[in-house]
Amino acid sequence: MERFTWNELADMPLTLGESRGNAVLARAIYAERFPNRMVPERRFFLKVDRSLRERGQLQVNPGIRVRARPIRDNVEEEILHHIEEDPNTSTRKIADHLRISQTLIWKVLHDNHLHPFKKQKVQHLLPQDYANRFAFAAWYLQQGAEHPDIRQAILFSDESTFCLG
Repeated sequence: MERFTWNELADMPLTLGESRGNAVLARAIYAERFPNRMVPERRFFLKVDRSLRERGQLQVNPGIRVRARPIRDNVEEEILHHIEEDPNTSTRKIADHLRISQTLIWKVLHDNHLHPFKKQKVQHLLPQDYANRFAFAAWYLQQGAEHPDIRQAILFSDESTFCLG
């Protein structure tokens, strides 16, 4: 089965409507109106029409495949330029600024092996933290000797942020 663009698929029900549901005539009208396009079989016009009537939308399925629209080079360059200028910017901000879909932004990032992510603050130990760590270990050993159940009273976790929901 050949692939069609969304515009090509949108024109099929229009020509079928013009022909009052006659798929053979719709095919002829479509071929005459769009001489540079591939003309689908008459059954395909009916399949597109049925998909719209039964589902209320045109769903991509094995019978109806959509050819991806090529990305204009300048849009891709603009997206990459935004990322280069400010690596912390969001895909939503870029989409709003360029007036394109956020999905296109994600596609360009993926095609260029870039992966958007959310920044997370990570705490790390510094040399001056040694004294506090040593003091805690000494306190913990002393408490463990005096109170054998101390381990069950302390919650140890690698989480640095807690939220009460």
